[in-house]
Amino acid sequence: PPMTVPEGHDPAFHTHFRRVLTYNTDIIDGKKYLEYTFTIPIRSDEKIVLPRSPFSSKKLLTLVSGNKFSPHQNELYGERVAAIRFMEKNHPQDFDLYGTGWEIPILHKRWAIKIKINGAIYRFWPKNWKVKQFPSYRGKLGDKKGTLDKYKFTIAYENGITKGWVSEKLLEVMLYGSVPV
Repeated sequence: PPMTVPEGHDPAFHTHFRRVLTYNTDIIDGKKYLEYTFTIPIRSDEKIVLPRSPFSSKKLLTLVSGNKFSPHQNELYGERVAAIRFMEKNHPQDFDLYGTGWEIPILHKRWAIKIKINGAIYRFWPKNWKVKQFPSYRGKLGDKKGTLDKYKFTIAYENGITKGWVSEKLLEVMLYGSVPV
């Protein structure tokens, strides 16, 4: 989506290719722009085994995400932080956060230090600022399938609101035994 790879949505960039696979129904023409909506790479020889822990034994809620920021107007990274802070304040015993970058505080405001990595803009707090960490953070996720099966519900935000875009996020949560929120 444009909030994570803005250059991929620039028509000038498309001139380098005879065909462009896209989810964007506004530009699909069947010639240069072809529809592509496949979101989970599953090999034809791969056996899908659905984990199924008893629902009653699962913890309530998790969120698995990288701690990122985008200046795009339709980004949802800030909504993730709002949901995390809500759960940490109101239901800390029922919520766990996993992913990358949460151990490094990131400021979602314009005056932070900006670093661009793989198209995403990360904004870091200066070291001398006192910041509140994320107490719900449980570390990087090693086994998504095994971890999501331990939770009744998983907050599964897309990176942003983009017409026609559906990533692996919702489907993986369901496939791995949790209910996407």
